[in-house]
Amino acid sequence: MAGKMQAVLTAAALLCAAPVAADPDISEGSWEITTVTEMSGSAMQLPPQKHIQCLTQDDLVPKDPRTPDSCAVTEKNIAGNTVNWTMECTNDSVKTVSRGAVTYTGENFSGTMDITMSGTDMKVRSAMKGRRLGPCR
Repeated sequence: MAGKMQAVLTAAALLCAAPVAADPDISEGSWEITTVTEMSGSAMQLPPQKHIQCLTQDDLVPKDPRTPDSCAVTEKNIAGNTVNWTMECTNDSVKTVSRGAVTYTGENFSGTMDITMSGTDMKVRSAMKGRRLGPCR
């Protein structure tokens, strides 16, 4: 019995000493997000798009306000200051999959998002930069 108790206490001590994943280095608040998008096979450059979004530790994924309701983040991983995600959208039997990653550095972030659509070979890549403006409104 004493041996089992010692094993339980040792396991508990190891669990308490295990490193805890820290939240990304983000100053929560209202962020201006600038996105530059390029489409494969197209020489046309789209103008940069800007929008404002409230980002918090609970909502770390930058989203275009025009994102349809049929879209959902299906996977999200946080490693240090980097947030990776997958978003899937289904609209009129066309499935769109977006895979993105942003790295936060306090009051700024940068990252990319790659978008593919079922039934096409078109690929879209967006480069994103964000900067904190102040508290969420």
